[in-house]
Amino acid sequence: KLSALIFDAICPEELMKLAREPLLLYLLAVLARSDILNPNLFNEREGIEVKIQIYQKLIDFVLNQQRTDTCSQENINEKLTGLNPDQLRLILGDLALCITQTGTERASIEVLKQTIPNKFGREINNLAKNSILASFYLKQETQSGFIEFIHKSFRELLTAERLQRGLQRLTRVELNEYGEEEYTDPDPKLFEQIYSFLGYGPLTVEIIEYLIGLLLREDNSRSTLKTLFERLQKFYFYWADGLFIEQYSETIPQRTASKLQKQGNSLGQRQVDIYTGLNVMILLFELNRHRHSFDNEEQLSFHPCGSKEKGNWDKERLLRLIGYSNCIGAFSFNQLIRNFLSSADLSKADLRKTNLSKANLSEADLRYADLQYADLSEAKLRQAILSNDPLMNDLLRKALLRKALLSSAEL
Repeated sequence: KLSALIFDAICPEELMKLAREPLLLYLLAVLARSDILNPNLFNEREGIEVKIQIYQKLIDFVLNQQRTDTCSQENINEKLTGLNPDQLRLILGDLALCITQTGTERASIEVLKQTIPNKFGREINNLAKNSILASFYLKQETQSGFIEFIHKSFRELLTAERLQRGLQRLTRVELNEYGEEEYTDPDPKLFEQIYSFLGYGPLTVEIIEYLIGLLLREDNSRSTLKTLFERLQKFYFYWADGLFIEQYSETIPQRTASKLQKQGNSLGQRQVDIYTGLNVMILLFELNRHRHSFDNEEQLSFHPCGSKEKGNWDKERLLRLIGYSNCIGAFSFNQLIRNFLSSADLSKADLRKTNLSKANLSEADLRYADLQYADLSEAKLRQAILSNDPLMNDLLRKALLRKALLSSAEL
C-alpha cells in the first residue's frame, strides 16, 4: 500500500522525501497498512501542510495505537502512565520545547521536572520509571539522567505545536456586558510569555516553517490570527524602542535569562532580549509574506520601520536594530534574518552599509530604500521591486551586487 502511494502520481514530494528515512519508512508503512495514510489525506494540500499532516498522523499513531494490548485493545501507554493520549501529547510538547530551549539536543530529567508545569512535572519520573520513553522516540540516558529525542523532526513539530499554543494565549477573549466576545489588551505577564517562549536562541527554519503552517491552518480563526499579529507587532515596537531592556527595575529579559540558565542555557539578558525581538520580527515577516491568502491583506501588513498612518514611522529604526543585533556577533542580524526577507516591505528604509549578503529578498519591496554601500552580494532579488526613479542611482551608489540574482527584478 505504501509503495502504491509513493509511486502514485498524486503522491506529494514531501512524502517521497520522508520515505527515504529508515524510521519514518517503517512508520509510514504501518500507517499505510492501517489505511490511516491514504490519498485523501493529501487532497488540496501541498508543501508544509502535507508534512504537518503526516507527522501529526505519526504522532497520533504512536500515542494511540502503537502499543495496544491485542486481547483487551487497551492502550498500554495509558495503563502504565495513568495519562490519556491528549495529556501525553501535552507532556511531549513541554519536553520538546524544554529540550529545544537548552540550546542542545537533550535535557536532564531534574531540569525537566522543574520546568514543566506542576500538574505534569511529577509524571516525568513516571515516564522514565516505566521505560516507555522509547515508545515516543525519546532516548533516556540512565547513567547521566538526560533525555533526548531520537527523531529531530518530531521534536521540531512538537516544539512548534507548543509555541502555537503559547502564542494563542495572546489572543484570549472575554465576554463584554452584551455577551459578545471581546479581546483583552495584553498585560506585562503576556509579554513575559513571549520572552519565555522565544528568548532561548534563534528559531530554526524548520520550526518556523511548522509554526507558520500551524498558525495559517483553516481551523484557526482569521480574527484570532489578526489579533495575534497585532499583538506581536505591538510587542515588536515596544522592543525596538528598548522598553523591556531599559527598565530600572528587574527586567523581563533578566528574569528569562535566569530561568534559562537553570535549564542549562547560558544566554545573558542582552542575548535573550535580542533573540526574542528577532524571533518576533521573523514571525511578523512570515505572516506578512502569507498575507495574500487573506481577504484584507492590510491586516497582516508589516513594515519594520513602522507606518506614517499609525504615527510610528522611523526611517532609521531598522538600521538601529541591525546595529543592536550585531552586538551578540558580527553580522548576527543578517545570519538570523536573511532567510525570512522574501516579500518583505523595506521601502524607504535606511539600510546604508548594511550586510545583506546571501539574503533572500525575492519579491521584496525595496523602493526608495537607501542601499548606499550595502552588501547585497549573492542576494536573491528575484522579482524584487527597487525603483525606476533616477533617485535610485544615488540610493544604490557603491552597493555590492556581485553574483546577486536579479532575474525579473524591477529596476
